[in-house]
Amino acid sequence: LKDAQIKSIVRCNGNIYVASDSGAYIIEADEEYRNFKTSCIMTGNISCMKTDGLNLLLGMSNGLYSYSSVEKTVKVTISYPREVATTNSIYTEENNIWVGTHRYVIRKSRHGEAAEYIPFTSVKCMHMDEHGHMLMATDLGLYRYDTVSEDSEIVHKGIVWDFFEDKDGNIWMASDNGLLMHRQRSIFRP
Repeated sequence: LKDAQIKSIVRCNGNIYVASDSGAYIIEADEEYRNFKTSCIMTGNISCMKTDGLNLLLGMSNGLYSYSSVEKTVKVTISYPREVATTNSIYTEENNIWVGTHRYVIRKSRHGEAAEYIPFTSVKCMHMDEHGHMLMATDLGLYRYDTVSEDSEIVHKGIVWDFFEDKDGNIWMASDNGLLMHRQRSIFRP
C-alpha cells in the first residue's frame, strides 16, 4: 500500500480498512500492533468509504458497494449510470443511504425502493441536521435540502470542502475563503 493513493481509512468491527486508487484493503494486527496482515477485499479505484456500523460502504465510479465483514462478501448496493461519475461522499441514516457524486445526490432507501437522483453537483460531504434537512458541501456552496418538501436553499456561495454543525446550531465551513462560520443568516470569519 505504500505506493497507493490512500483516500480513506475507517475502523469497522475491530478491523482497519483502507480505500485507495487500487482497491479496498483490510488490515489485521496483533494486540501490540507489531505484526500486520493486509488483504485485498475489492480491486478498483475506491473514491470514498464509510461504515454504517455493520458493513463497509465503498464508493466507486460505477456504484456503491457493501462489504460484509461477517460474510466476507461484496455486493452492489447502488449501480450508477455512466454519467453519474465518481462517488465523493456517503451519509447513512436509519432508513436511507445518501451518496454524493459529481452530478447528483442519490438517496437509496434501505427498504428496497428505487434510488432517487437529486441534481446537486460535486457534493464533497453531507450531514443531516436536527430538523431533517440534508446539508451538502459542494463546489457551488453549502446547500440546505429539505427532505420533505424537496426545496433547497444556499447557505453560503463558493466552494465548501467540509463542514460541521456545533451544539448551538452554528455551521463551521472549510472553504476556499478560509474558515467560515454561519450563524442565523450571517457569515463570520473567526
